[in-house]
Amino acid sequence: MTSGRKKLTVGLIFVLVIAALGTSLYFFVQYRRTQALLKNPAEAAKLEQQQILKKIATLIDLPAGEEPTAATITDVSKLKDQPFFSTAVVGDRLFFFPNAKRAILYRPSTGKIIKMTEIQDSPVTNPEVAGAAVTPAPGTATPSPTPVKKFNLAIYNGTTTPRLANNLETFLTGRNAPYTVVSKANAAKQDPEYPGTLVIDLTGSEGAAADSLAALIGGKTGTLPAGETKPEADLLVILGRDYSPNPTGQ
Repeated sequence: MTSGRKKLTVGLIFVLVIAALGTSLYFFVQYRRTQALLKNPAEAAKLEQQQILKKIATLIDLPAGEEPTAATITDVSKLKDQPFFSTAVVGDRLFFFPNAKRAILYRPSTGKIIKMTEIQDSPVTNPEVAGAAVTPAPGTATPSPTPVKKFNLAIYNGTTTPRLANNLETFLTGRNAPYTVVSKANAAKQDPEYPGTLVIDLTGSEGAAADSLAALIGGKTGTLPAGETKPEADLLVILGRDYSPNPTGQ
């Protein structure tokens, strides 16, 4: 074997040894990390919460600069009278941001936001229900009782399809959503139709509520289009051609 081939062989063996050591070290570190988490359930729960929040952050903008109160839904039967939890199932995760006054109900099994709303304190309005049906994550506080905030909603039909505004009102009522429909009308522009459904924060301070409603009905948030009359309401929905008569939300 020539000197050059010997050097090549030695170099290859060296690389393989380093690679093997690197792989072994990686699995050893992962093993030690897993063992540490098993011995510290609170730390494991915190890590899981961070991973879930990262997934939610790919769907919406989360409030910056604060850690949410986290809980897991464990008994939906005890929550049947709570509007916020009307579509909750066991295993759903609740995140409440007290400073931003925002509550998010997330379903890990599907990777979807089930419901999101802006509230005063917590979506749980009965302290006994909270203790029985919602299990707080380790290191977090049990949600405290406060009524859900309601928003006055106006609906414009931006299409030539009749009765869409009535359909949306019925849908929101059936979901116990925190919106009170105060007016319904046809949009100023219907020809051509609005291609997409718009949700508009008319107050300038209810952006979270607009985001929540847009997620629920499959629309997008935006500003009041030119030519449209500003109604007396907190939020305005302009139904577009993409609106489903039977929205399923997220």
